[in-house]
Amino acid sequence: MFDVNPSLIRFWEQKFDILKPDKNKKGNRLFTPKDVENLKLIYHLVKENGMTLAGAAKRLRDNREGVERNLEIIEKLQGMRALLLEVREELKSGGDEIFIDMLDIEMPSNGFQMAQTLTQMEKHPLVIFVTKRHEYAVQGYGIAFRYLVKPLDESLFAAAMDAVVQELDSKHFTVEYEGATLSLETSDIYYLESHGHKVLIHCKGQDLTLRMTIPEALEQLPKRCFASPHKSYLVNMEHIVYATGTAVVLSSGNQLPISRRKRQEFNQNFNAYLGR
Repeated sequence: MFDVNPSLIRFWEQKFDILKPDKNKKGNRLFTPKDVENLKLIYHLVKENGMTLAGAAKRLRDNREGVERNLEIIEKLQGMRALLLEVREELKSGGDEIFIDMLDIEMPSNGFQMAQTLTQMEKHPLVIFVTKRHEYAVQGYGIAFRYLVKPLDESLFAAAMDAVVQELDSKHFTVEYEGATLSLETSDIYYLESHGHKVLIHCKGQDLTLRMTIPEALEQLPKRCFASPHKSYLVNMEHIVYATGTAVVLSSGNQLPISRRKRQEFNQNFNAYLGR
């Protein structure tokens, strides 16, 4: 846990009143969880911050809570850094050019304007806004992939990174077409249309007919991006311009029906997509 010799810890026991582990009959030291916490604080001040023993002892006497708070923040940041490195490896293994840009909304150069510029790029990053004010979420609707409120919560940060990896996984739809394997960009798919035991995929620039059913296609596509407004259709919600009670209109100009049987489920899926 601590990269120091046992003799150094014994020496610290002589210099810090807070470090007093019990000993068994053989003289072996028995460190309690509280002793370990005290060791972490001492190690942080002396080894990581380079303080003298006297200076570290004084800091702990005068402002122990401040030291504990600073160490907690550092450990959280280290955990977040490790998580970001894992996400980077995930992105590398997928071969995608997706990257993340975390922006403080109140940064001096205006985080909103920078995010708008970035999202206009053809291969734009996933923008995650960091803010201390919830009301900024409304202003940034449609720009940010996620919002994180300061002070950062480690579990929410981890959830945001998981969402980034899921976003990466949802970028491609691999299919067999005319004896070849095709990898389609899911963002290029407008909607899928059922024709018996075949599905017609309406994409940017081309239409493909595959031997599969709508439920089989949905098993391979990201459910958070695709929903079925009708038993014969599967729509990419990224391309929905607007929806009424009976139809959805897509950016391609197509209008697809919403059946009464599917209406409630589809609306729930679409509202969840808008609020992601």
